Amino acid sequence: MRFSSELEHSSSTILSLLIGCKTIRDFNQVHTQIIRGGCEQDHFLITHFISICAAVLPSNLSYPTAVFDCVTRPNIYLWNVLMKSYCQNSSLNECFSFFRRMKRGLDVVPDKYTFPSVIKACSNVSALEEGRVLHGVTVRCGTDGDVFVGSSLVDFYGKCGQIGCARKVFDGMSVRNEVSWTSMMVGYLSFGDMAAAKSLFDEMPKRNTATWNAMIKGLVRSGDLNCARNLFDKMPVRNEVSFTTLIDAYAKGGDMAAARSLFDQLTHKDLFSWSALMSGYVQNGKPSEAVKAFSEMQDSNLKPDEFIMVNLMSACSQLGCSELAKWIDSYMKIGSFNLRRAHVAAALVDMNAKCGNMDCASSLFEEMPERDLISYCSTIQGLCSIIKSIKLSNAAETRLFGVRMRKLPSTPWTLPKMFGDSLF
Repeated sequence: MRFSSELEHSSSTILSLLIGCKTIRDFNQVHTQIIRGGCEQDHFLITHFISICAAVLPSNLSYPTAVFDCVTRPNIYLWNVLMKSYCQNSSLNECFSFFRRMKRGLDVVPDKYTFPSVIKACSNVSALEEGRVLHGVTVRCGTDGDVFVGSSLVDFYGKCGQIGCARKVFDGMSVRNEVSWTSMMVGYLSFGDMAAAKSLFDEMPKRNTATWNAMIKGLVRSGDLNCARNLFDKMPVRNEVSFTTLIDAYAKGGDMAAARSLFDQLTHKDLFSWSALMSGYVQNGKPSEAVKAFSEMQDSNLKPDEFIMVNLMSACSQLGCSELAKWIDSYMKIGSFNLRRAHVAAALVDMNAKCGNMDCASSLFEEMPERDLISYCSTIQGLCSIIKSIKLSNAAETRLFGVRMRKLPSTPWTLPKMFGDSLF
């Protein structure tokens, strides 16, 4: 069916407006134009609307679903784009609810593009029984022989620890690609079978960068850093993940010289690589180097995320620098950081307490949504340093060692480690 030139022009105009949408109000305005232009049954336009709306507003799938519901006879492309959105942004129950609705739909049958999204949703939460049901449905729908469906099933069974099932699917695939081979190899790595993973890696007819990275990560996790480095040196093409994996490995092994050397070789440094470097300096007792790295990152015009800031706060805690702590406090408040996230709040309390900013630390401690043993210990340590006393004051003891402390996990070694000789 051909649209009139006026309608075609209207569709292209609406599509250009749609690409610029950022808020629910923007999408409402564009949807109004779609209805006025008589395009509410235009599958191509509605598919783009749902895809972009779900990407921009992932927590609000009710709106793109309502737009979908206005389409009289949605085709498989429309079903698949909304199905993918549900799988990426909703619970498994909601995914299966929409999938069942799809199966009941008129003139539409789940195809090879439908199943990978739903299977991946099962993989993400290790939903073994649900995934097995889906496997059966792929057989009934005749899509189990597709390379993308097969690869998804191999990945699913591997992540669920069913390595035998993963291998059975893999061996039954008539066509395999790099994703298939890599999924099977990662399954062996997750299972701890390095020999089988290495054998499969050597057997692969073709490898992509993700394959090399997965094998290097597996070798690092097994503690074989030398083999990981040798494999890294043989890579035909390396990316940020390749470098960051080894930077993190060297840092955890205490070799910050090697970590820094690799970092300096990295052409494009992203937040993950900066975070690995800073974390390494903090873990190895080099807080000043971590602060310098943060300054370098700022000079590269890269905006830090919450994980970078937590590393910086940890470095500041080790340095005990109150001026830096105040700067970080100010930066966190004016930035778009969620200060109520557990790891961010704990780091802020720890930093301010160890830098002597106890008014700020106490206030943050009281506002914490969840308090763990570290946050309690940090606050107590800060109070101890201020009152200059071996024993806590009665007020501090009542406030911090009250009923709430009995809910904390029992780890007797933590307090001596945190306080050293100051408390005993």
